[in-house]
Amino acid sequence: KIPFLCAIPAKDRGRGAPFPVAIYGHGYGSARFEMIGFAGNIARYGIATCVIDAYGHGLVIPKDAEEIADSVFGAYKARGLKNALVPGRARDLDNDGVPDSGGDFFTADLFHTRDTVRQSVLDQMVLVRALRACDGTRRALQDYKRSGTKNIACDFDGDGIPDLGGFKNDYFTWGQSLGGILSST
Repeated sequence: KIPFLCAIPAKDRGRGAPFPVAIYGHGYGSARFEMIGFAGNIARYGIATCVIDAYGHGLVIPKDAEEIADSVFGAYKARGLKNALVPGRARDLDNDGVPDSGGDFFTADLFHTRDTVRQSVLDQMVLVRALRACDGTRRALQDYKRSGTKNIACDFDGDGIPDLGGFKNDYFTWGQSLGGILSST
């Protein structure tokens, strides 16, 4: 599983839905949560932003801060956002019970490093492939409005039009630090 996150502009931005998509690549040791700082500005131009966690990366909330995180997300009625952000791809490499985001991405083993970069680029390509499938003909697995009928794929507001993606749409990639490396590959 490769968790992803997308931010979609309001309908009055740009040319309207389905919106073109900017694939954001987060920095080394970071996570897809980083995208939230940029998505609003990009949305002003009518472009959706999507992100995945690179291989071995993810948002890490230490065990002693988990209760605080739950209260903060709960206070803003955003527990669903926390649940969407936390299951990342970071792994516990030193068996201390805390995942190490990006801990083995760049190593002295050149072939391993090549493979982690390659895997992250391939994962972004799979995201683009999935977004291109949002062509208005496929049905989602969810019934977002609980109407008894599954929605059109990528139609999150239930208006019958995919909110982003599609085969003929524009896709861009950019990032910083590790994301800049991945977007140039």
